[in-house]
Amino acid sequence: MEVSAAAVAAPDPLQARAQALAQTWDGECLTTSTCALEDLAGLLPLVQRRPLVIPPGPPNPHYDLIVRLPDRAFVDEIPIGIVSKRYRLVQHRELLDSVIAGLTDAKLRWRSFRTDVRMTELGTRLHFTINLPDGYREPIGKDQLDLTIECLNSVDRSWALRVGMGWVRLVCGNGLFIGRLTASMRSPHVGALRVDRVPGLIASGFTAAKIDSGRWRARAETPVTVPALAAWTDGILTNKWGVMAAARAFHIARTGFDGRPVDSRERGPASQRRVVSTRPVPGSEPPNDNVFRVGQILAWLANAPSEWGARLEKRRQVPELLAPLVRHSSDGRVPEDSAGI
Repeated sequence: MEVSAAAVAAPDPLQARAQALAQTWDGECLTTSTCALEDLAGLLPLVQRRPLVIPPGPPNPHYDLIVRLPDRAFVDEIPIGIVSKRYRLVQHRELLDSVIAGLTDAKLRWRSFRTDVRMTELGTRLHFTINLPDGYREPIGKDQLDLTIECLNSVDRSWALRVGMGWVRLVCGNGLFIGRLTASMRSPHVGALRVDRVPGLIASGFTAAKIDSGRWRARAETPVTVPALAAWTDGILTNKWGVMAAARAFHIARTGFDGRPVDSRERGPASQRRVVSTRPVPGSEPPNDNVFRVGQILAWLANAPSEWGARLEKRRQVPELLAPLVRHSSDGRVPEDSAGI
């Protein structure tokens, strides 16, 4: 389906801004930067665990205080969290050191690796993405997938520690994260947390990522019919992400353009909602008739929330949302809703 210039509405500047850059993470301002991996340690704050006490009274027997120590960004100590006595504090630099140890064990020259850094204003939460060199790039048809190492940590118990590898498709300078974190580690901050497992996980992740790239290559050859796409959009995707997001997904698949509803009060299934086009979606190629292309559309929509935590959660959901299409599209059956989604 072609879209004429007259049918394309002016881009929504707020949507464009949110798509480009998340602004908060769990209510705290989010800062973003890019550096060489060897320079990352200098950007990370140090924190200290202390008794939670109001002198001259006794310390709290159940909780401790987490304090950010002075550095170039903050000249004074700042309390940033309260954690239980069972909490296993992992310094951001401790996580970084373990990842670098894994890269060193793999005999990679890691110092110059481009690293995208997202950290909350006070340094309580950190997400950094290490972009591996071109030798770890995989062709998927006309597209390229780049392998990354994704790392998350918090020092205030708000997020579990996570490490894993994942594939990013770079289109128009924007990375669309696809798929799951292969050979991933997710652990709450309790006594059993083993940061020393990370180097081994990095080593096994290269093999797992290679297998995952083959999975995406197969999905690029798995067709999706229009009836199957409509049924999946109206059922599974609507139930998980809402009818508006589902209507946008179906519109992108058919036209290659993102959009917004003509009338938000309109009723009916997502695949039949009227949507006015706003701007082209990078890398979208109508009719987007295979599972890989549909996955790209979900990756685009997952980048929409301006809240970084919401983006991470949507990214996590992409593989499970695609699973019914993977199971059913190749044999011609229409995907049904699943209680597991």
